[in-house]
Amino acid sequence: MKQGLRHIKAFLMVAELKNFGRAASQLYISPSTLTLQIQQLEEELGLKLFDRTKRSVHITPEGQQMILPLKAVLTEYEYALEFSQNISEHVLGSINIAVLPTIASSLLPLWIKEFKKEYPRVKIIVQDLNANEIHHAVKSGTADLGIGTVELSDPHLTFNRLFEDELRVFFPPDHELAAKKDIYLKDVIHFPQIVTMPGSSVYNTVKHAIENMGLTLENLDIACEVRYLSTAMGLIESNIGIAILPESTPINIKQIYIQKKKIIDFPDTRTIHLMRLKSAHESLLLNSFIKVIYNNHRLF
Repeated sequence: MKQGLRHIKAFLMVAELKNFGRAASQLYISPSTLTLQIQQLEEELGLKLFDRTKRSVHITPEGQQMILPLKAVLTEYEYALEFSQNISEHVLGSINIAVLPTIASSLLPLWIKEFKKEYPRVKIIVQDLNANEIHHAVKSGTADLGIGTVELSDPHLTFNRLFEDELRVFFPPDHELAAKKDIYLKDVIHFPQIVTMPGSSVYNTVKHAIENMGLTLENLDIACEVRYLSTAMGLIESNIGIAILPESTPINIKQIYIQKKKIIDFPDTRTIHLMRLKSAHESLLLNSFIKVIYNNHRLF
């Protein structure tokens, strides 16, 4: 049927009220628009639905016979609409995500919350891993999606850039660096360092920057080596050392006084990518989750 549901609703409303003015008011349209819709419906059906004079409206016998079938069309559509709105609430399945811990504790909860509005019964499995582990999880098929840095190119994977996560130096509020307007890498490396474990994207980025100075990490005073950035933040809070960490590193309510500043001569950033296995089957759920990510990632 070329004419849409509005035309059917218009016909049924006039048939019920037997008055074009009141029907138009109920439908929130002008009487002229209502008249046009009825004329278009009559043309398509090849039937005269109403006899209309200046004072009265009477439904024709043919129009009377069309009430039940057109009501059925409207009822079926409303049922289909309700079904489509509810179908996502009954979608079952799971998405397995391998993700860097910083993203897992900052952006990922927001993405999952947004995704759950449409797919509340889909289970999200989160593996918070380092960069190399994410690569392996996606390649082996144990993760449907990887969110992290690209340490090695791989012909079996697709990589889509998401955003740049700049690194900053984090330190306690009473630290010597707090008094400096501009901070350079040479200023940072004089203090005890908290570093992430080898294999992590942060470790690789910092290692590269230090080596560009003609030094190695072994030349630094390494106070602690940690796996999780939340651990590093706790150590900074306790004045154990300072750390070069991603800007996306979450800070809890107890750590709001920890300062983070840009290192002037530290151009290195870590680029966050989405990773998928090229041979993996297309997934409606995964594609929907990725769409949520792209719509809600510009927070840094």
